Amino acid sequence: MNPETNDETVPGATRRKVVVGAAWSLPVIAAATAVPAASASAPVCEEVTHCYSPKDHGKKSPLGPKHNVAAITVITGKAVIVRYLRKYPHQTSINIDHTLVHRSGDHGVREGFEFTYDLTDAGICDPEFIQVDGNNVHYYGGGVFR
Repeated sequence: MNPETNDETVPGATRRKVVVGAAWSLPVIAAATAVPAASASAPVCEEVTHCYSPKDHGKKSPLGPKHNVAAITVITGKAVIVRYLRKYPHQTSINIDHTLVHRSGDHGVREGFEFTYDLTDAGICDPEFIQVDGNNVHYYGGGVFR
């Protein structure tokens, strides 16, 4: 015990050493807690817009409006937007990377119905596959619609 301060002392440990040690450990603790947050964030990718519309193809084309009812826009790292260009009277599903992200009721969708899927929240940069009921055309990543 230190008679001047009435404190118990540990040999080699002073208040100054404890404060200095704590101050030096703060950046290490901050860095250790920041790394998991950064690694869990959405992938960083270049924003590119890929668009498909049946109206851009001839009526007899498999890519045309006879075989497809919806336009698909992919904005990499941001969103997938599906817009129905005409009424589709059947139950409708939209699948992105083999996950069901939207299903309409039994009566289908009206002309002009639009669905937006947030790729940022899903942690997806460029989907590998998008399937829309009513379309024979699917998205296969990298701007490929077929």
